[in-house]
Amino acid sequence: MLNIVQRERDAINKTFTELETHLAVEGIQLEAGIEDFEEEEAFFLPQPHTVEEVGISMHLLAELALKEIYFAGRPTGLDVSTAMALPFSVIEGVLDFLRRESLVVLTGSQSPQRQFYEYSLTDRGRDRVNDSLLHSQYRGQVPVPLVQYSQVVREQSFRKHIISREKLQHNLSHLVLNQKILNLLGPAVNSGQSIFLYGPSGNGKTSIATSLGRMLSKSMMLIPYAVEVGGQIVKVFDPAVHQTVGPTQAPERRADAIYQQYQGPERRRDMRWVICKRPAIVAGGELTMERLELQYDEHANYHLAPLQMKANGGLLLIDDFGRQRMPARDLLNRWIVPMDRRVDYLTLHTGETIEVPFDLLLVFATNLKPADLFEEAFLRRVRYKILVQNPKENEFREIFRRGAKAKGLAIEEELLNHLINRFYREAKREMRAYQPWDLLQYVEDISHFEGHSPQLTNDILYLAAEACFGDGSRDLEEGMGGDGTSQPDP
Repeated sequence: MLNIVQRERDAINKTFTELETHLAVEGIQLEAGIEDFEEEEAFFLPQPHTVEEVGISMHLLAELALKEIYFAGRPTGLDVSTAMALPFSVIEGVLDFLRRESLVVLTGSQSPQRQFYEYSLTDRGRDRVNDSLLHSQYRGQVPVPLVQYSQVVREQSFRKHIISREKLQHNLSHLVLNQKILNLLGPAVNSGQSIFLYGPSGNGKTSIATSLGRMLSKSMMLIPYAVEVGGQIVKVFDPAVHQTVGPTQAPERRADAIYQQYQGPERRRDMRWVICKRPAIVAGGELTMERLELQYDEHANYHLAPLQMKANGGLLLIDDFGRQRMPARDLLNRWIVPMDRRVDYLTLHTGETIEVPFDLLLVFATNLKPADLFEEAFLRRVRYKILVQNPKENEFREIFRRGAKAKGLAIEEELLNHLINRFYREAKREMRAYQPWDLLQYVEDISHFEGHSPQLTNDILYLAAEACFGDGSRDLEEGMGGDGTSQPDP
């Protein structure tokens, strides 16, 4: 395994020693040293003031600056600084370097201040940009070095948080769950290990996992636009899966009232990092092995981060596990080392291998039996196996009542008793958690078709059951009696 040289390690370590701050947390502490997901601020990383603190070579900084000037025409120094997400104090030195190399020239100024000087490319500069674009078309925010990325991911680890029973119950209160599931979910989340949710379909495995993701996403973290390693660029930030936090929720400067443990001079935050909610990514049957590796864009000549790297700090759900395009054994094999060591090994298109953190809550959800997916030796690699069974009758009733209330429908206990007796007990049908909601949706659809507001009646419920179960449930009896209603015509 090749070891990539980590540029400017000493400078970056010095920066972290001087500028490192702990995650700022306000509000209730669950207990000493334990943080509350809902109250956590994002890690504050001050912007660099020198090229050494940036952690990227002057060569790469110069290439990125030339590209910005090339595409912008006659940008000001401030324009280049904004596009590259670095302070002008750093970009000024890069622009001076480009002028000394006769790659750019001053073409005017919008103000006596240097940040408003306008720049354009020389013929030599245009030749350099054309060569640079053949090497990589990446432009925009300057990448962060891999060593810094790894440090920040570990500093923001979700494993530093312990969730209490009360907090878990609060975040899952919209679900009707067996107490045994809660008893196992809490320790599973706190362990930071992988979770295997299994059981009959339609009982809320996906809902449980996505609810855990929403719980994690109540806190913020930093995600870089891109990472640089060995001269290669890996794009990490993905607006399709990363939810940014608005400026009113994320301070641009260090504030002593919040970040009390940071003793350095006041600085703006490093704009190369995006403040986001902790990610919660779902991959289903469409998942392929290629999405778990670095993807090299041969047209743009840079890499795209795999799903697990994008999910660092949050949750990754492999839904419908066992129905992907690759065998379940191969998928689990891919993650045996990351699950055990909490690091992942990725291969660049050059053949070099890099080490990145594997700091995420990995959840598998399936309606297949574990024994049908892999043997015991593989199954033990997944730490927590949690069976999500069919709801008991009291849980089924509660789901139906909640659903009816949410839709503004009144339901009499007699009607609910009849539903359970005729369509479940006599039909010998298993109860599933999804069925009450589906039945109520059919009730709404039928009522709207009939031209009146949704209401629960025997007639409508018979039609809803037939549509839901598709097996002629209404023929189980010839008449309900006792309330004067008749059964729909066959």
